[in-house]
Amino acid sequence: MDSEEEHGAVFDIYDVNKWIPMRKYLTDSYKNVTFKDVPKPENLNEMVHIVELLSKEFHQVRVDLYNVNGKIYFGEMTFTSQGGRMTYFTDAFQKLLGNNIIVK
Repeated sequence: MDSEEEHGAVFDIYDVNKWIPMRKYLTDSYKNVTFKDVPKPENLNEMVHIVELLSKEFHQVRVDLYNVNGKIYFGEMTFTSQGGRMTYFTDAFQKLLGNNIIVK
């Protein structure tokens, strides 16, 4: 069973500033699916601003927003994505993420 069938979704990752896919950070089993490039949302700057506001009090959190026909919807905030072991990201990328967490 490939990763798309197993999870019912395709995981992808984009550089938010340049809006380019960064699939080199996906593990091989997740790179081997057919991707569809997602057009940059017209209100991406607003979405980033919302995420910054919602996440500013936390060391690490994933904020899920959805853009449906130009309207932004909040999904959830996740503090322990798969207990910190997200099998769709390479170990190198997870280390990169972890190195950006600053605990005071």
